[in-house]
Amino acid sequence: MNEITAAKESVSHYTVAEIAHRFGAHPVTCRRWIREGRIKPLRLGRLVRVTAAEVERFEKEGAL
Repeated sequence: MNEITAAKESVSHYTVAEIAHRFGAHPVTCRRWIREGRIKPLRLGRLVRVTAAEVERFEKEGAL
């Protein structure tokens, strides 16, 4: 396992772009999920991040 793979496996927060890539969706779609309350984000000023636990919950829920 190289350093990049190890770093990605230990991510605790995801950006909208990372979530979009993970689910094969467009970032605008992911922002809509957040706006609709389907994904609960952490807002840090203008930055939006989603915890790894929330991404896993969304995935297990089969909300796609």
